[in-house]
Amino acid sequence: MARMEGIAQATSYSKPVVYQHFRNIEDVCLQIAIRAAERRVRIYQFASDMEADTRVRFMGIHVAAKVFHGLYPQQAKAEQIVQAAMKGRLREGADLPLHQLELQCMRIAVAIVEDAI
Repeated sequence: MARMEGIAQATSYSKPVVYQHFRNIEDVCLQIAIRAAERRVRIYQFASDMEADTRVRFMGIHVAAKVFHGLYPQQAKAEQIVQAAMKGRLREGADLPLHQLELQCMRIAVAIVEDAI
């Protein structure tokens, strides 16, 4: 697992500066996953907002997922790793923003299905 010293070296910031922004390595990983999920939500929302019928908009969600993984492969991978590795290991409620973003992606897809019904 990465260490805060390694992050400081890789980013050319001092360790105290890194600690000003992040509590620990888990917080760094969680923030990377949250940023990836935020991008995914924006891409999904863009697909959902298309001026098209529901079938095309739903297909747009699928394409959006592929675009996200193509444009941001490291962030997509980081999001998956953090979700798998951090379940139950984070302090109480720390993963709430990530969970809310996941739900937002689901709501976008559900809204398209509901429009079709």
